Amino acid sequence: FVMEALHVRRLDGLSDGAREVLMPVAGLLGLPIDQIKVLVCIALSFVLAAIHRKIRGIRARHVFACTWGVVFGLFMFGHEALHSLASATITYFLMRFGKGGRAAHIAFVFNMLYVVVSHTYQLYVDYLVWEIDFTAPQMMLCLKLVSWAYNVADGRMNSKEYEAQILKERDTRIVRFPTLLEFYSYVYYFPSFITGPFFEYVDYIRFMER
Repeated sequence: FVMEALHVRRLDGLSDGAREVLMPVAGLLGLPIDQIKVLVCIALSFVLAAIHRKIRGIRARHVFACTWGVVFGLFMFGHEALHSLASATITYFLMRFGKGGRAAHIAFVFNMLYVVVSHTYQLYVDYLVWEIDFTAPQMMLCLKLVSWAYNVADGRMNSKEYEAQILKERDTRIVRFPTLLEFYSYVYYFPSFITGPFFEYVDYIRFMER
C-alpha cells in the first residue's frame, strides 16, 4: 500500500525492461537473469571508467559517478534501490547534525539493524529463492556508511586526542564535512556500488581530485 501510494513502482521500468531484453541471453548461457545483469554492469563499468577518466572538473566527475551508480541500482533492483538512498541519507544527516562519537555509534547500530531487518524480510518473502537483490549492495553500503560515520567523528576530535587514539594507524579522518554530491558520489560510485570493493572516503576523494 505504501509503495503504491508513493508510486515508487514506476522506478521498476528500467529493471523490468532489462529483464525482458536479457532473458533470451540468460536462456542461451544457462545463467539466472540477475547474474546476467551483474555481468552487464561490470562490463559497462570498464567503458564508463574510461570516460570518467577523461572528464575535467571535480564536480562533473562526482555527478558522472553518482548518476551511473543510481542507474545501475535501478537497472538491477528497480524501486528497491531506494533502500540505499534511504539508509545513506539518514546516515548523512545524522552525522551532519549529531555530536561526536555518539552519532557515529547510532549510525553503526542503525545501519547494522537496516541490513539485518532487510535480510530477515527477504528471507520471509523469498524463502529458498536465491537471487541477487538489494541486500547485496546494502551489505557493502553498510561498511561504507559505518566507516564514513566514524571517520567524520574522528575528524571532529582535536589532533592530540586523535593521535593518542590511533597511535601509528593510517589517518582516515574526514576533517571537512562533505557536500551531499560528494557523499552520494562515494555511496553510488558505479564500479563498486553493486559488487564492491569497500574503500575509505578519504581515498575516494583523493582519487576524484587528482
